[in-house]
This record gives sequence, C-alpha cells and structure tokens, in this order.
Amino acid sequence: LIRSESCLIVDLSRTQTWQRAHIDRAVHVEPSELVDGNKPAVGKLPPLARLEALFSRIGYAPDQHVIAYDDEGGGWAARFLWTLAMLGHRKMSMIDGGIIAWAEEGLPLTAEVVDPAPRTVSLQVPRRNRGADDAAFVDFVQRMGLDRQSAVAGEFGDLMDGEPVRELCCAPSPIFSTWIRRPSTMVR
Repeated sequence: LIRSESCLIVDLSRTQTWQRAHIDRAVHVEPSELVDGNKPAVGKLPPLARLEALFSRIGYAPDQHVIAYDDEGGGWAARFLWTLAMLGHRKMSMIDGGIIAWAEEGLPLTAEVVDPAPRTVSLQVPRRNRGADDAAFVDFVQRMGLDRQSAVAGEFGDLMDGEPVRELCCAPSPIFSTWIRRPSTMVR
C-alpha cells in the first residue's frame, strides 16, 4: 500500500525527528496546523481556508489513500485522519506505533525531503459533519449525567472559560480503529 505512488504519506512527527528520518515520499505537517489555536477552544478545526492552504501545500487529492504517522503515540496522526474524516475523506490508514515502530521493524527511512507538487484544493464539510463537535459533546454530557451548563462552567470551566458548548470539539471516535495498521502490513 505505502509503495503506491497514488497514496499520500503524511508525517506529523516533531520537526527534529522529521529532519533526521522519515518514510520515503512523506510530507511533513506540523500538528499546530490541525488546530484553530484560538481560545477558549484551541483544539477546534482551523478555518476551512487554512485547511485548504495546508492540503494544497502537501499535494492532497480527494481520491488518494492517505497514510499518517507521528512519533508521539499516534495522537497527531489520528487527529489528521479525523480531520480528513470530518471533510468526508474515507480512504486512510494510520501506522500503528508510528515512525518508532517503523524503524524498530527495520523498514526503510530517509532524510531526503520531497516537495510535492502543490494543488489547488477546495474543501467542504459534508452536511452530516456540520455541528458534529456539538453533537459529540452533548452525547458525552448526557452519558455522564451532566447538564450542558455545569459541564461547561464546572468541570471544563478552567479550559473553556464558561464558553458555550458550540466552542468545543470532539476527539476521534473509537470506530476509526480500522484505520490503524502495523508497519509491516503497509509495505506488502
């Protein structure tokens, strides 16, 4: 799968890790490019224009299979794939164990930087995903037996400064575990 020229390989490792070694043809994305960064909910998706600029820079195409990995346990790789899922992309995988597992299995690495041909990318959030952040949080609040106001002003008060629920963002869903693949299965 990873040897296919039609797949996009995305490295979300720390810059120093990326510079030392990464998977051949991988493009580097800084994790900060995947979040809005504005208080009170810094982890929200960034504005669509920022995502379009990012996806254009890395050479993204909607028909590609996207493979993501990082060097910190998979959180940023999962966040990248979740971002893709929020945009309606479905062909994706995450390397289980990231670059660490890849290296431990003796799979090839390079320090060569490949600049992909930039593309003009136009993104849309599918209707089914609009408001998904709110829906996930409301479901969580209900399952925990809380009400919206106490959850925002109480348990999450320091984080959220009492902002309304619409400012929250959800984490990747457990149903996305089918994205995860061992490194050795990626090179067959």
